[in-house]
Amino acid sequence: MNLEDLEEALVEILGEDFEIVTDEEGQLVVWTGLKEDEDGELVDYLSDEDVEEDMEIDPDREVLEEDED
Repeated sequence: MNLEDLEEALVEILGEDFEIVTDEEGQLVVWTGLKEDEDGELVDYLSDEDVEEDMEIDPDREVLEEDED
């Protein structure tokens, strides 16, 4: 098997939504953009940055301050 064979096999499984990179030691790493949820299903991975962008945050909201006793 060569890299092209691996890419073709992954395209059949994942479609085009993956990336193959090489780490410092030359090992191939496949980035899928997926993660396993609590039910063991593969779902889209959303980074913390993506989640923050997707959240609707009201910039005018008031923050409740804690009473200092």
